Amino acid sequence: MEPDDMFLLRMILAKLDNEYDFIIIDTPPNGGYMARNALAAADEVIIPIRAGAFSRGGLRKELVTIEKARRSNPSLKIHGILPLSVDNTQFAADLVDEVTGNEQASIYPDHIPRTTYVDQANELGIPLVMYKPAHDATNAYHKLAEALLNG
Repeated sequence: MEPDDMFLLRMILAKLDNEYDFIIIDTPPNGGYMARNALAAADEVIIPIRAGAFSRGGLRKELVTIEKARRSNPSLKIHGILPLSVDNTQFAADLVDEVTGNEQASIYPDHIPRTTYVDQANELGIPLVMYKPAHDATNAYHKLAEALLNG
């Protein structure tokens, strides 16, 4: 990747700065080109973390990626960590407690509950809000969006 490519998205978004309060960029969690470009353009980042077996390692890797991104975007801030697919298991509770106590970012108080509907909606290419508008997970995303807009 050419150095100028890393700032292409930032230049495009700068032209839209006065038109939008928020622009949300959802990238794959692989640290690839799209994610690095988004981090170079972003003011803040929300780190989603699935309550699963590899969550701790994935979170550590993401924090390293963000630190690297700060070399080209020193003003990049972590807005918060969002626990996803949280269920009523001791493992999930311990993971959320550990992340809450050890990370340099705030943890969103509302978690997105585990449901197969999220995966089904993703597979169908339909937003969850349209696939299951009244589901608990949809309501949790609405609550998060309201907190971000009012926060």
